Amino acid sequence: MNPTISVIVPVYNVSEYVARCIDSILCQTYKDYEIILADDGSKDSSGEICDGYAAKYDNISIVHKQNGGLSSARNAGLDIAKGDYVYFVDSDDEIYENSLEVLITRMTDGIDMVTGGYVKCNPQGDVISDVYEMIDHTFTMSKFAVLLSKPIYFEANSIACIHLFKRSIIEEYHLRFNEKILFCEDTPFIAEYLGRCKGNMIFTTIPIYKYYIRETSLVGSAFNTYKETTFNILDSKLSVYNSIKKFNLSKAALQAAAIKAYDTYKGMCDYADLYGKKGKKEVIKSKLIDTISYHKYVFILMRN
Repeated sequence: MNPTISVIVPVYNVSEYVARCIDSILCQTYKDYEIILADDGSKDSSGEICDGYAAKYDNISIVHKQNGGLSSARNAGLDIAKGDYVYFVDSDDEIYENSLEVLITRMTDGIDMVTGGYVKCNPQGDVISDVYEMIDHTFTMSKFAVLLSKPIYFEANSIACIHLFKRSIIEEYHLRFNEKILFCEDTPFIAEYLGRCKGNMIFTTIPIYKYYIRETSLVGSAFNTYKETTFNILDSKLSVYNSIKKFNLSKAALQAAAIKAYDTYKGMCDYADLYGKKGKKEVIKSKLIDTISYHKYVFILMRN
């Protein structure tokens, strides 16, 4: 019998944290799940640690692959997932012991996605951000699309690890993470998923995820040195805009995505200036204008 939930964990050079992550999944109050560890060509002992867990637990499998990035590792997990539902956990974070139970008990008839809350932790595990009220909301997808114009819901739509997805929807439309986008890759995937949903979604702010803030994390290190791939952040925001437009989710959501793309553009310009790459500004300006040219925020941009 296939498990109800496939928990996919991409792993890359996290030997210091991966055992903590896996242990947090193994202690779940809800027991009908599999864990897929996708080792993305780790150069430290992460792969060996994962092998040890896979040898010890029947519900853990491991994929060893060449390094291709977070999206590539998640996709490798999706390719072999057997569960009715899919949940992602990053290997340097952890979840609460009731996280899967909180999600699955809300995935009832007519629900296509369940979204939980999260807290931010410092490297020592101390909670440094928890601003959510404990309350459940049920939305139609069209209503949720309108709410995407509000910061709390837009932010929730940018973190794959707080959502429980239906694998049937993922596979019917062969949804996968864009492996060309190396930063903020969650948001385009979630936007594409939302566009395919026909049922409702439940948003609970009960914390299910502990997100650790580390300077060496992928996003945390994005601005420490100059990298061409950092400009992928704008690609991610423009991809979300295109998905919202394609599925006609709502005008409010489309405008919110345009604002987010414009704000990201401004940040990328500052980043280019910081490292003396002024020529890059014209490239990303052209990309922004080509994508969201009819929004008033682009007209403001063009005057500057």
